[in-house]
Amino acid sequence: MIRRGGIERLGCLRRYQQASSPGKLRLICFPSAGSGASQCRRLSHALPDYIQTWVVQLPGREDRLGEPALKRMEDIVSHVVEDLRTLSDLPIAFFGHSMGAMVAYEVATAIRDKFARILLSLIMSGHGAPHSPPAGNRCHHSAEDGAFIGDLSRLGGTPQALLEDRAMLDILLPAVRADYEVMDHYIAVKQKPFACPLIACAGNSDSEVSPSSLAAWGDYTEADFESCWFQGGHFYLNEQFELLAKKIREWTTPHLLMPS
Repeated sequence: MIRRGGIERLGCLRRYQQASSPGKLRLICFPSAGSGASQCRRLSHALPDYIQTWVVQLPGREDRLGEPALKRMEDIVSHVVEDLRTLSDLPIAFFGHSMGAMVAYEVATAIRDKFARILLSLIMSGHGAPHSPPAGNRCHHSAEDGAFIGDLSRLGGTPQALLEDRAMLDILLPAVRADYEVMDHYIAVKQKPFACPLIACAGNSDSEVSPSSLAAWGDYTEADFESCWFQGGHFYLNEQFELLAKKIREWTTPHLLMPS
């Protein structure tokens, strides 16, 4: 592990916490399309030290900007799984937002089937179940820049000042296009249900997620299932990170010895 500039690095994983203890479990966060690990920075700081929080940093963004972005789901899964194999000493939970929920689903399937690793819990955010019809009208990866900018504006997760900065957009859009290409070619294969609890959550004004598509996640686990709606839109976690952190504690640690 390498710590540089206050950020701990382990392969594709990034950790922002300055933890004083090794932790009791690890939470692996998977950001949304086009986003880097910093999307979950405030969330990770809002979580207690005993939840050791790591965020996936895919190529083509932030400190990996000079690396070619991955454009197929299977390549992303292989890339992440290799680094997760080194984190086997603590229980692991996943949190994935938007496209990150689909990546989390596929990575969870891979580590279960290849390495018999059972997760503590799966938290799927901002995306309906894999086989539910899409609720939104996301643009295609080959669309013109104007369509991408309009889509980013509609979803509400990108500051308007950035959307109006052509130089910054030239840096941002390649990663967005790559991730949209991943989803344009992604076909979910029905897998056996997970053995761990699964929680599906979204913003109550998110046009990308319908109540039925969120509830459909219940078919993907043999354990407990819960759906949860937060106040806000597709990027509710940007404003509701403290409440989300509180809920993540409830969803992941009821059976662990809580610190005094």
